Amino acid sequence: MSEVKIQLSIQEMVKDFEELNRYDERLGVLFDLQKATDKQISDFYHYMYFLIKKYIPTFEKHVSDEFYSDSSTEYDRALILYQMLYENFKEIFYNLV
Repeated sequence: MSEVKIQLSIQEMVKDFEELNRYDERLGVLFDLQKATDKQISDFYHYMYFLIKKYIPTFEKHVSDEFYSDSSTEYDRALILYQMLYENFKEIFYNLV
C-alpha cells in the first residue's frame, strides 16, 4: 500500500478554504431563493470534486453510499464532498495550531 503525500503551502490551504466557503455562501443564497442555474450547480460540483481530489485523493474509499446513489443529484454529491472537505480543513487547521 503506497502512502499519498500532499504538500501544500498554508497560504494555498487558506485560499482554498476561503473559496470553499464562498461557493457555499453563494449557492446557499441562490438555493434559498431557488434561483440556482444548472450551470452554477455543475460548477459547484466540479469545484468540490477538484478540491477533494487535491486534499483527499482517496475520497472514493471514504464517501458515503449516498454519493453513488442514482437518486442523488449533482448538488447532493457536491454537498457530500463539501462536508468532507470542510471537516478535512478543520482537522488540518487544528493540527497547525
